[in-house]
Amino acid sequence: MVGSLCPGNQGRYNTNDIQLLLDAGADVNATDDDGETALIAAARGGHTEAAQILLDAGADVNATDIQEQTALITAAQWGHTETVQALLVAGAEVEKEPGEYSLSALMTAAFEGHIEVEPLCANVGETPA
Repeated sequence: MVGSLCPGNQGRYNTNDIQLLLDAGADVNATDDDGETALIAAARGGHTEAAQILLDAGADVNATDIQEQTALITAAQWGHTETVQALLVAGAEVEKEPGEYSLSALMTAAFEGHIEVEPLCANVGETPA
């Protein structure tokens, strides 16, 4: 099922196909052999529109793969600021304890040099002035 919701050979997400699969009863939280959900795959590619469709369908925003990475950590790792913002709005846990094989979203963004992502993760919960 995850393969069905993940991009085809062209590496693109067809949001219409994703919606059709979800409407047909596809499990939005299904995982592949690596424990990756379609949401984590969408976050890795910075496919914010696809991620939003999955979130709207009830995808677990804090699900982890076998390396204990969430969609937020993955989006932060690749510097996808728009996707990071969508995941944060959906309730992604910024303070999620890093696992044995992963870093937090903030640490990952800093490690990868994505300074544009760091403030998004660091300022969650603050009220704008």
